[in-house]
Amino acid sequence: MFRPMYYGGGKEDCDCPDESTSSPISSTSTQKPVTETIRYSYTCPASDWHLFTRGENHWCVKFFPSETHISINNASEICKQAESELTGLENDEERKSILDEAKLHIIEKLNQRSGAVALAGSRTQECQTTNGAVLQAAPCNDPTKVYVLPASAATNPDFMWKNWADKEPSFSQWSNGEYENCLQLFINPSDSKLNGKINDFYCARNVAPNDDTDTKYWNFGALCGREADMEGVF
Repeated sequence: MFRPMYYGGGKEDCDCPDESTSSPISSTSTQKPVTETIRYSYTCPASDWHLFTRGENHWCVKFFPSETHISINNASEICKQAESELTGLENDEERKSILDEAKLHIIEKLNQRSGAVALAGSRTQECQTTNGAVLQAAPCNDPTKVYVLPASAATNPDFMWKNWADKEPSFSQWSNGEYENCLQLFINPSDSKLNGKINDFYCARNVAPNDDTDTKYWNFGALCGREADMEGVF
C-alpha cells in the first residue's frame, strides 16, 4: 500500500530530537562588584589658618598676635584657648609664611624694631642642670639633641635644629635659678643672623632679665597648631 510522504504537523514519524527535554543555555559569567574610591579633603577652622602637610599628617598652623609682649607660658595658654597647641616649624615654606605675618604685626603695626614669636619645645631633662661638665658633654652640647618637641606639636624638628640663631642655644641661667628652657622665633628683618632663627629663652619671662629693653626677646604672639579636619569625598 502506498504511504504518502509526511510533511510535518506531528512527531510520531519524526526522528527529530525531543525539544521538550532540551535545557536552556545558562550563562557562566559573574557580575563584578562596583567599588568606589574615597578621597579625603582637609580643612582648617578658618581662612587665616595655614594648611601644611607634615609627613602623612595634615596640620593647621596660625600666628596669634599679641598687642603686648608675653611669656612663652602665656603664649601656650593662648593656643589652648583656640583649641590648639604651641607648635614648631617643619620647613622653610612654613617659616616664610609665619615670618611675613609676624613682620607685618610686630614691625609695621606695633612699630617695633624687632621681636619674637613663641614656639613649642623644651630642653631635655638631663640637660637642665648647672653642672658645667654635663652641659659641655653629649648630648647637652649637641644643638640637634639638647631640645625636644612635644608630640602635641606634630613637628619633625630637624629643620629647627639646623636653624639656630648665631651662638644659640646658649642655655643662659639667671641668679634665681631660672634656665632658658623654652624656644622662640626671632623676627628681626635688619639682621640676617637673627631673622627667622631659633633662640632658647626663659619660659616664664616676657623680657630678658639682664636687659628688659632689648625687644628682640619680646614675644608678640604665639605659633599655634592643630590637626586639620578631614572629610571623605566619594
